[in-house]
Amino acid sequence: MSSIEIEGGHRLYGEVQVQGSKNATLPIMAAALLNSGISILKNYPDIEDVRQMKLLLESLGCRIILEDDQMIIDSQPAAETVLEQDVTGKIRASSVLLGPMLARFHHVKIAQPGGCRIGKRPLDIHMNVFKAFGASWSMDENFIEVECTRLHPAQIRMSKRSVGATENAIMTAAYIKGRSRIFNGAVEPEIIALCDYLKAAGTFIQIDDDNTITVEGRECSHASIDIPGDRIVAGTYMGAVTACGGRLKLSGVRLQDCRGFLNVFAGMGMQLKNDGIEAVTITMDGRPSAINMVETEPYPGFPTDMQSIVMACAAMASGRTVIKEKIFDNRLGAAVQLNRMNANIHVRDNTACINGVERLKGAAVMAQDLRGAAALLIAAMSAEGVTYLNNTEYLDRGYVDLCGTFNRLGARIHEK
Repeated sequence: MSSIEIEGGHRLYGEVQVQGSKNATLPIMAAALLNSGISILKNYPDIEDVRQMKLLLESLGCRIILEDDQMIIDSQPAAETVLEQDVTGKIRASSVLLGPMLARFHHVKIAQPGGCRIGKRPLDIHMNVFKAFGASWSMDENFIEVECTRLHPAQIRMSKRSVGATENAIMTAAYIKGRSRIFNGAVEPEIIALCDYLKAAGTFIQIDDDNTITVEGRECSHASIDIPGDRIVAGTYMGAVTACGGRLKLSGVRLQDCRGFLNVFAGMGMQLKNDGIEAVTITMDGRPSAINMVETEPYPGFPTDMQSIVMACAAMASGRTVIKEKIFDNRLGAAVQLNRMNANIHVRDNTACINGVERLKGAAVMAQDLRGAAALLIAAMSAEGVTYLNNTEYLDRGYVDLCGTFNRLGARIHEK
């Protein structure tokens, strides 16, 4: 267990280059299995989840070289089709390997994925996707196994817009000769980045306005992609400025990717000025304002990954905010820890009612997931007094030196 000490009450000033997107990098790394040549990922984030995915691919036989901010993947030697618990238990994104491994090897047996405890994330939608392509599957509490003799193009109708299932559907279809269609697919910016990679490798992909994704499988060859900036990391810095006050310039982020939460922070009082194609300056003076009702939704709606961070800001806002979590069933856990810091949050089912207090107060708190850890760090930086945050290893899963960056911007964070 790792822990830090945060002295609250300091405003944030400076500039930040937003790191490459975690949720784009992981499926693109998985998609490299479909590539008969070399894949080059530029601007990948050096975070724990990416390191774990690298180990997963290497355990399958891939050769991976890291040079500066580039990851070079040679997947030609890959041959293994079984992933044990010791290599899948630390990362939920191991599930995106199911599609590429099935498509290439016609068999995959993978231990149940790990990751943050944010509620049930059933894989039945993924299994229905594979069944539509002609595969059979079995699942128990330890392993998921999917196999086929031959895959064929499919017309897939998603029962709900699942990001992971859409990624698996796109990657599987990319390896099958013929044209497949995915109806009601997820279209998050990270999925667009995955499609950009596959198109660079030679696959035909078209996304229509009604979220229908058409994929025509072709042999994939050498491909290179610049990983886009991480919109959730950008949102984390926006949340920090909203809570602590100050002025930051964020570079390397596309504002159109952030539209699901920009209006939320603007409603809280954050001011925003465009400084170019991928740069924005954010300013906050005074206490945040409450924002009535926020509901998590698939893109372009308010993202579930920003819910804990907005909750931390709302905890010190003037007025009452209601947050309804509609994606996961156990993602309001940060409320208990925020209440230790003098917040006034009541949770019932998947809804949090937040009555803002004038000041949060330092306390000993414990992170339970990646975004909850970021939310507690933001709350601690804005609080009166000293906070001790435990389980900070969660931050390493999604952020490149977040505490060091905040210290450079004016925060006071120390390792215990």
